[in-house]
Amino acid sequence: MKTMFRNCPELLGMMLGLSDALFRAIAAFAFNPGEARIYGALLLGNVHHHNEVRAFGLPTMAWFGIAAVVFAMLYAGVRIAEYGARPGNTGFLLCRALLGAVAGVLTLNMIESLATAKVTNYIGWVLGGRFTAINFGDVLTWLCLALLVPAFVTALAQYLAGRPRIG
Repeated sequence: MKTMFRNCPELLGMMLGLSDALFRAIAAFAFNPGEARIYGALLLGNVHHHNEVRAFGLPTMAWFGIAAVVFAMLYAGVRIAEYGARPGNTGFLLCRALLGAVAGVLTLNMIESLATAKVTNYIGWVLGGRFTAINFGDVLTWLCLALLVPAFVTALAQYLAGRPRIG
């Protein structure tokens, strides 16, 4: 695992991002499309976010494209910043792994969206008469993006401190 993290952290992150396919398959097997069970405020089911017009009048696939471009710019920025650092800077390796996880979730969402014209959400909460459902990929994406800034700051701090590489 340490060797994989050192040599190709993006692959490790992408495997984590694509692992949500297992939970989506379980939800599809356990529940009919559109079916959900409510346990107090907890919702478990197979509910979908359909491909439709979203914010600013753009369809879902256009937003996937925009997300891919933003992701590519973030990844390029990390790789350019890493170029001047020593190989094996753990902060930059962590940044690359986090971006790999985001890429895995984005890939899974795009494949599912192209194949079924929807994205499966399987866990959520009910407040009043409304519900919100998400999937593990959504949580992972936001968690990785939130951790990206501290990881980048750590990478720069290691670079400035001249810390040795992972090994």
